[in-house]
Formats: sequence, C-alpha cells, structure tokens
Amino acid sequence: MDLSQLRLFVDVVRNGSFAAAADAQSVAPSSVSRSIAALERELGVRLFERTTRRLSLTEAGAAYYDRIKPLLHELEAAQLVANDLQLKPKGLLRITSSHAFGQLVLAPAISAFRLEYPEIHFDLVLSDQVLDLAGDRTDLGIRHGRLDDASFVCRKLQSVRYILAASPEYLERAGTPRSPGDLSEHELISYDFEPFRSGWRLSRAGKTETLTLTPKIVSGSVSVIRSLAESGAGVALLANWLASDLISSGRLVRVLAEWEGTDTSPDPSIWIVYPSRSYLPAKTRLFVDFLLGKNASPSLLDQPAT
Repeated sequence: MDLSQLRLFVDVVRNGSFAAAADAQSVAPSSVSRSIAALERELGVRLFERTTRRLSLTEAGAAYYDRIKPLLHELEAAQLVANDLQLKPKGLLRITSSHAFGQLVLAPAISAFRLEYPEIHFDLVLSDQVLDLAGDRTDLGIRHGRLDDASFVCRKLQSVRYILAASPEYLERAGTPRSPGDLSEHELISYDFEPFRSGWRLSRAGKTETLTLTPKIVSGSVSVIRSLAESGAGVALLANWLASDLISSGRLVRVLAEWEGTDTSPDPSIWIVYPSRSYLPAKTRLFVDFLLGKNASPSLLDQPAT
C-alpha cells in the first residue's frame, strides 16, 4: 500500500475537500482525486460520499480514518527518530506567532539559532489571529495566554510585565512624571482595547492605583504604539518584550520605574505551544530549549527611572 496515498487520504479528511488538500500539498486537485480513487479500488470500498456541495466520509471511510490516523502518527515518529540519529539536526521548522513578537523576538532568535544549526530551516508564519496548529501542520506556536488543550504541550516562555516608558526627547520637552497623578498632564499612548483604553491600573509593592485617563493616541497595533513612543509622541504603557531593546539602547527611558501596569486578563504570560506527541523532533526540542535558555538572561528592565 502506498504510504503517500494514506497521507493524502488523511489530508483530505482534515481539510474537508480535495481542492483544499491539493492546495496544502501543492499538487493539482485531479491528482488528489486519482490517488483517492486508486486507494478505494485497492480497498474495495468507497471512502467518500461526493456531491457538488459537500464531501463526507462513508461509514467505511470513517472507520478506516480512525484506524489509519494513529498508525500514520507512529510512522512519522519512526521517521523522525531515524532522522534525529544523524549527527546534525536538519529539516523545516514551521512556527507561528503574532506579528510584533515574531519581528522583535523570534526573528533575532532564529538568526542566532541558525548560526549553530544551519541545516534547520524556518517557515515563520506571522498572524495576530489564533491559528490551528494541528490543521496548519505547525511545529511550534507562540501564544499570548496559555492554551487549555490537553493535546498540546504548553511551556511558559516569559511573564509579561507592563512598564511606562517615553523617549528622552519627549521627557526633555514635557518633563518626567514623578507620581502616577502626574500622568494626567502628559501625552499618553495606549492600546485600543480594555483594560488599557479607558484607564491604567498601576501597582507598586502591593498598592494599586486605578487612573482614569484619556490617551491622546490609541492603537490596536502594539508595534505602532512602540514606534510612537520611540518617536517622542508621549508616555506609553508597554509590555516588557516590546520595550526591552529600546530601553537597553537608550531610545526609551522608563518612567515611574517602581510602578508596573496591571493586566486583568486571566493569563498575560507568553507560552511556547507544540503538539503533544510521544516523540518530539530534535529540531523542535533544540529550538524550544534555545528560546527558554535565551529568556533566562537577566531582565533589561530592572533599572532605575530617570
């Protein structure tokens, strides 16, 4: 039996149509149709009910799919084991992330990682939508907030802290806030979503202050907010991973450093997510360990305010 036919059969079921499976495999739909027809002839059963509007599994097709899917997983795992016995890990690593995190954190991490493992290639899929890791055949995902799904492994990459920052030019022009109340006299830049748009909750040593503020600029793009703060548009409340490189280079300065923004979402942390399998490919394991090790370095944000 042709293993490629079995993989194609599973792809058709996952994608819901011959055309979608063909697109995922970068082959012609007619090729998919011929392969499925050949598999049906070999098995002597009809696997799909085909109409002009819908493709669905027959009873025999559903039973066959339930049996063949775990077997294919085991075969793929066996191939990965064989590949990983090579001296140099290699292959394609497909990762998904938000646009901003991919650009600011993953891109330099990938560049550094490939200096050590040049035969591991990357397909970095950036989207601010939550993608289907299994359906998109993604090896690794970076999620803002933990994914509650037992079929995935979640490893915490970093906690998210929100800090106040502004450019040196802005602070020279407008002065430096000395207390949370001073912020009402400043140009403020904020996220275009709650809890940040209508007010900021700042905490220090167990004390919390809720400030009702009217930001002069709001945006749903964290990259835009970062750029506005860097260009001197005002004081911004930024996640640590957005601001650390700019603070390290001096392009942003922390203000009210003893205060941090409070996010009321259930989990503001950033997580590494990958499919739960009995065997994790070496390419994935190495990059996960690299990200976790890189994140263990001291925080660039632990410095005094101006």
